[in-house]
Amino acid sequence: METFAPVNFDDLAPLAFVQIGEAPPFPARSLGTHQRCIERLTTRAVFHAACEATGCRNGYQLEQEFGPTALIPGETLTAWNARREQVWERWRRGDSGIPSLLGRGSSSVEARLALVRKVSPLADQVLQMSFWRYLDPRPLTTAELVPASESVDRYFHERPVSPVGLESVVASQADLVLRGLADIKTRYDAMSGIWLRMRSSSMLNEVGPYALYFLCWLKARPLLERDPIFKELVPDLYDYTTHNFSRVALMPANQRTFAAAISSLHWICLRPTRTDGEMGTSVGLDDLAKIVDQSSKARSRTADLEHAGTSPELEPIRRRQRASLRARSAAALAMIDVDDLGDHAPPRGQQAV
Repeated sequence: METFAPVNFDDLAPLAFVQIGEAPPFPARSLGTHQRCIERLTTRAVFHAACEATGCRNGYQLEQEFGPTALIPGETLTAWNARREQVWERWRRGDSGIPSLLGRGSSSVEARLALVRKVSPLADQVLQMSFWRYLDPRPLTTAELVPASESVDRYFHERPVSPVGLESVVASQADLVLRGLADIKTRYDAMSGIWLRMRSSSMLNEVGPYALYFLCWLKARPLLERDPIFKELVPDLYDYTTHNFSRVALMPANQRTFAAAISSLHWICLRPTRTDGEMGTSVGLDDLAKIVDQSSKARSRTADLEHAGTSPELEPIRRRQRASLRARSAAALAMIDVDDLGDHAPPRGQQAV
């Protein structure tokens, strides 16, 4: 059976592979093991979430107000500076890991987070994002494959209805994710949702959907560079994800497996570029842009129909159009959901989104 798995970009290139997005220009920064790198990123994100929640500008201000060594009324700053622990400053740098400390029952960490929690739950929400677990390449458990909330589940399971066919359904899925990432109110759930889709696609050997959602992740970088919590993390976050998830090895490394991967990418409406002389291929953000453009055109056509369809004389035509659109949508979704699609089915081991 044909399978694939993400590989570290800095390792020797596999014989058969798919590269998603541009190849990283430099070797990965030395940030330790996967788990240590993720813990550093999580801790830094919690620090910035605490600043955003409380209005504090830095660790020094957080330390004055939120923690067991906070400034006591009447105490001079000189006396306080002599005894403060500088915990928040260490968290800003990611030098000590909040998840590990909480796992060991650190009362000092819990005390600081509890004080911030009284102002806002934001820091807790960032700490508990399932996104962090999906960044860890270790296999997910059955429980971890269940979306953490209904809002995350929306980006994991929802399949928007489209009147045009399979290509427009895929475009609507990408559009749903990108819209979720663009809105600060839904961004963090969308981040968890698309990474869950990626990881589950990897376990199901669906290289097409994996590539589509990783391209959505790459597309989100400019948004995260302006995000109040993640903007300081973006260089290290994208360095980590591109080196560990942008290249997938195809196994076994033969022409049959390579052809199956190409077919799966075509099935999800991506048009890969093959590397000359190798069983290697790539897809990029230009491919995603073409898919999203299909969604924009579909929305425009729908708006035009709604605007034009105001005359009573057009009602019989509108009814026939609606019936036809429902039939096309049902057919498109059925093509995605059923297991046996006959001549339209993707190759064995590859399924559509």
